[in-house]
Amino acid sequence: MTQAERHEAEKEKEEEENIDHLRAVTVEEEEEEEEEEEEEEEEEEEEEDNELVEETAEDNLGNLSEGDAQGDESFADEGEEEEEEEEELVHREEEEQEHEEEQKRRKRKRKKERKKDRRVKESEGASSANNSNRRITAVSQKPLCIDRIKNCHLVFRARLCRLKYYNKLCCRTCTST
Repeated sequence: MTQAERHEAEKEKEEEENIDHLRAVTVEEEEEEEEEEEEEEEEEEEEEDNELVEETAEDNLGNLSEGDAQGDESFADEGEEEEEEEEELVHREEEEQEHEEEQKRRKRKRKKERKKDRRVKESEGASSANNSNRRITAVSQKPLCIDRIKNCHLVFRARLCRLKYYNKLCCRTCTST
């Protein structure tokens, strides 16, 4: 294997790994989104349950037990929990945004690397093509051909000279020098 082929093989492996990584990341993101949706649904259900409890508590103001009369701290705790949940949500959103920005940066970097690799390959291909052309011209010799009739190129293009019957019509004689 030449260096260029090895380099191409390594690049293909890297691209496959990147694709696999991106697939894994998207699967993880989908799972995270599903988990977040489930958590949000659970939170909404809890909030609905809490609202029902508050409504019944307000209706029974005259029938308060001793613990409720002195002050129930559960209402204050719920406010703190909601603030913590909001902070967690904000933190998660920030992390997701950072993650997306990082993915975009990686994608841009990969594109730049691909463009650079293409340019290198094209320049290597052009230089190798020039070298091979030089070698061929140096090795091969052009035959000296003489046309016997007018518009010989038409007969030659029709490939009539290759057939036995039309071999006499062949208008071009070539000798290698």
